[in-house]
Amino acid sequence: MARLVVALAVGLAAAASDLYVSTAGSDSDDGSADAPFRTIQHCHDVAAGATCHVSAGTYRETVTVASDASIKGEVGVIVSGLDVLDGLEWTQDAQECVYRAPVSRANISQLFYGGR
Repeated sequence: MARLVVALAVGLAAAASDLYVSTAGSDSDDGSADAPFRTIQHCHDVAAGATCHVSAGTYRETVTVASDASIKGEVGVIVSGLDVLDGLEWTQDAQECVYRAPVSRANISQLFYGGR
């Protein structure tokens, strides 16, 4: 009986742990302060009963909350569902105020340039 109580106590301690997220992390890391996850969603998915501490930075993802994990962000955390389209080749249209760039991604409903 004593072994069972010890196992339960260890399991409860592990479930109440703290996990960390950083824009410099990787979802293949262990989520510790020294090896944080990269995405808030991954941390949330593995953090049942734990707290995800999110470092300042811009996280370009959609987060679906479906567990009892807590998510705490530092000042300066931005969660954005926007994707950055790097490397576009812009050409000026016949109308001088219109520029075009081919984009290979489907389902773009809005496009912002320069934060607008």
